[in-house]
Formats: sequence, C-alpha cells, structure tokens
Amino acid sequence: MTPDAADLTQWLVEAGRRVRYRRAPEPGKDESKPPADAPKARSGALRRMALLTLFAVSFLQYYYLTVAVEIASLPALVVFLPT
Repeated sequence: MTPDAADLTQWLVEAGRRVRYRRAPEPGKDESKPPADAPKARSGALRRMALLTLFAVSFLQYYYLTVAVEIASLPALVVFLPT
C-alpha cells in the first residue's frame, strides 16, 4: 500500500468511530414547519424539470430528423424481376 492509501485508510477508520451529535434546536424555532423558502425551491425544481424535458424533446426531434435525412439520402437500388 502506498503511504497515501495508508493515511486514507487510517482516516476512514477514525472517521467511522466518531459519533455524530445533533445540535439542539434553537429556542422558539419550530422544526415541524417547512422553511419559508420551500415554495421557491419547489418552483425552481419545476423549472429545471421543464427545461430538462424541453431539452430532451428537442434533442429527440433533432435526432429523428437526422435519421430521416440519412435514410432519404441513401442511393436507390433498382431491381428488375423477370415476369
């Protein structure tokens, strides 16, 4: 093991032994209510989802158009069959 890997391993062992403490809630602050900026976060998430959907639809339209143009540009193959 390299010295860096040994240091990382030792650090991970020590970090696993540590106990995480929760801070006590501030007096007068009710944690059961959602924060005041929750509607902003929700509208931001909706906006990102709408933009991602718009991007996906536009990419798929571009892809399908490219495939249609490539198919249309294929040379024609004329085959004569005896009757």
